[in-house]
Amino acid sequence: MKKIIIQLFIATLTLTMILSYFTACGDVPVENLVLSNAELTINVGNASSVSCTVLPENATDQTVSWSSSNNAVATVSNAGVITAVSAGTCTITVSSEDITATVNVIVKKPVEQVVLNKTDVTIKEEETFTFTCTIVPNDASEKNVTWTSSNSSVATVNANGTITGVKAGTCTITASVDGKSAIANITIKEKGPDFKKLYNEIDSDVQYGWELGSDGSYLMADTNVYNLDDYSSSAIWYSIKNMNKKLGLPDSLNNDMAQTSWSMGRQNQTFETAGVTVTWTYHPDKGMEVTYKLINN
Repeated sequence: MKKIIIQLFIATLTLTMILSYFTACGDVPVENLVLSNAELTINVGNASSVSCTVLPENATDQTVSWSSSNNAVATVSNAGVITAVSAGTCTITVSSEDITATVNVIVKKPVEQVVLNKTDVTIKEEETFTFTCTIVPNDASEKNVTWTSSNSSVATVNANGTITGVKAGTCTITASVDGKSAIANITIKEKGPDFKKLYNEIDSDVQYGWELGSDGSYLMADTNVYNLDDYSSSAIWYSIKNMNKKLGLPDSLNNDMAQTSWSMGRQNQTFETAGVTVTWTYHPDKGMEVTYKLINN
């Protein structure tokens, strides 16, 4: 009996070894394909490689084939090299036996240059200016422009490229698209006084001696508005000094005006802080004329 059991054990072991041998010598099927990328973004004219791993590693057939859903957008070589042809999307498929894997490909036409219609802009506080941005080439894939200000306390910019002057100073505005950018230098000038408001505040009994520009860019006073001989209204002269005070102009200006003679001709001084230029003339027969004008108007 013991001899029979030993014989059966030897026979079973032999059969197991034979079956293992034939199994090892048979085909091992492909179970999965693993790609190095699931999605790729490539610029037109560029190429990118994708590697494929066949699993299990001892699969009998390690051969894979590559194909593109749209060769007009991107082609693929037998080595998995994807070449971008034109802007668009397509799918790259790799297959082995009945197993497949895919790569989603986005092909972009890159932006080469960003151009602004102006590179130097000067506006006043609270004024606005809108840039025009041109993307080169005009068929570039990316069209979204990102606008930024180097100092939003001086000037802000919105998504449409419209800048608004906040306070006097300088900054730069940058338009960026797809890694390319253009820069404009911005100068914000002081808004200056509100001449319309100041005109309305002038005493009614002397307002006849004042003139407000139709666009509000200047105020003019005349101490002899009726051109009387050898006449100058002291009330209007007083209102001129009062205007100088409201504008925050130095007392020395009053002295300069009072000491102006006919032979000195037209005088002028610019006050950057106040945002005005003051021009005046004096004639003993015609009195004094004073003009306040906004700087840069």
